[in-house]
Amino acid sequence: MEPFHVHAATIPRRWPSALPVSTIGHVPDKREFIHRSFGTFNFSFILAGSGSVRVDGVDEPVQAPCVLRQWPGEDMHYGPQGSWRELFIIYPQTVAPALAACGFIDPRRSWWPVRDATRMHDALDSLLGLVRSPDWERAIDRIDRAVEQMILESLLGAEPVVADLADRAVQAIRAHLRAHPQQDHDLAALAQAHGLSPSALRRRWQRLYEVPPWRFVIDCRLRRAARQLVETTATVGSIASANGFIDQLYFARCFRRFTGQSPTVYRQRYR
Repeated sequence: MEPFHVHAATIPRRWPSALPVSTIGHVPDKREFIHRSFGTFNFSFILAGSGSVRVDGVDEPVQAPCVLRQWPGEDMHYGPQGSWRELFIIYPQTVAPALAACGFIDPRRSWWPVRDATRMHDALDSLLGLVRSPDWERAIDRIDRAVEQMILESLLGAEPVVADLADRAVQAIRAHLRAHPQQDHDLAALAQAHGLSPSALRRRWQRLYEVPPWRFVIDCRLRRAARQLVETTATVGSIASANGFIDQLYFARCFRRFTGQSPTVYRQRYR
């Protein structure tokens, strides 16, 4: 995608949002490292690549997909390692109360990784379709809300903020399960590898997440299978096997419970 820069602060709104966006820009090959403060509220969506951001004097590595935020008056130090793809959103200072009311201002977060970026990318596609339209000014009310939706989905797809080292270990185990749902996992061994006892893993997982580990793995398998049903021509049986379901009938029952449809009907409906 080509770079673009859209300034929308002066465009009149017919149905004003509490969060009128000022500027939207896309930099597909950003190489500049930033050392400055801003007078605006900004969100930088890092869509590809990696780099670092300074938090409390320490440079933390960041990897796409993630979001960096910049608040007025804060000294910011961040940038790519080599280059990254960035979509940036700028709001005026006047929207501070609305950002706080939406929960978009969180002093604990200088940046956040988006672990589940599916819905954020859906919102991004919608936003880009509006911005790239020849008559984008007429769609400014939709653009305001599409930007808000994108920020919301990035936060919903992020891990909860935790400071406890043991809770971070639980997050790391959950990320491992999500990345490899098709495998058979020994939760006790995973817990010990991350410095936890099996009972501590169960207790802390239950406090952090509503869905227990075994159900989380099954749900990850089913989401992966749903994508493969739509995006590939592989047979239902091979998709079931590739996602850790040895019994195809059991897979079909789980899939129907998860989506409300059989795998075959789901494929026919969404392909």
